Amino acid sequence: PMQAAKRVGIQYARAIKAGEAYGEGKATKLGKNVDASRQCAKIANVGFCGGLGAAAFVDYYNSWTLGEEGIEKMTEERAHELRNSWFQTWPEMRDYFTHIGNITGDFGPKSIVQFGSKRVRGKVTFTQAANGFFQSKTADGAKEALWMIQRACYVEKDSPAYGSRVVNFIHDEYLVECPRETFAEAGDEIARLAREGMALHIPDLPIGAEPAAMLRWTKGAKTVRNAQGKLQIWRPKK
Repeated sequence: PMQAAKRVGIQYARAIKAGEAYGEGKATKLGKNVDASRQCAKIANVGFCGGLGAAAFVDYYNSWTLGEEGIEKMTEERAHELRNSWFQTWPEMRDYFTHIGNITGDFGPKSIVQFGSKRVRGKVTFTQAANGFFQSKTADGAKEALWMIQRACYVEKDSPAYGSRVVNFIHDEYLVECPRETFAEAGDEIARLAREGMALHIPDLPIGAEPAAMLRWTKGAKTVRNAQGKLQIWRPKK
């Protein structure tokens, strides 16, 4: 949202409000521009943190946003502008890249040890090391949570999630098939385990994870609850 606000030329708080309204289906030109700019900045944050250069970013960005409504094609000139803006927002990243360069050196790939978990990643290049360090704690936390969820589904017979099955793990989303009779309790338990597993590796930040129940997987599904707070099945608007 911060990068999106800068790109659209509005205050951060206004960008948050416009983006949330757009996500709730209130289509406005400002909301659409903020959402498109947020997607652009999201790709930039991930790509540039991993050491991606402007030229390579063009191909990466266009391949990911191909056909997305409201997102224009990236050019190398715009990529340089975006990267410079990103460095202005996160000036400490120049020191980070210097550190990564000192680790990997000029003599071929080396192994790195991830923070916290001490997981060893072998023979990494500069960009792999840059990606590895800035994403390692969330990767370890997500995998820890996945293991906890699987254990609850298969082994812990007293768990509300017992009998459910993880069918996919999509970046930061656990796709789980649950019995119709217990999906509400299972969904809340799976979300709790997702938060708990991540917090083991990132204890100093608030961890958020909410369940969304649906009959058919949809990226835009939301958490729906009744007046008593019980999880309900989300259905798309007709």
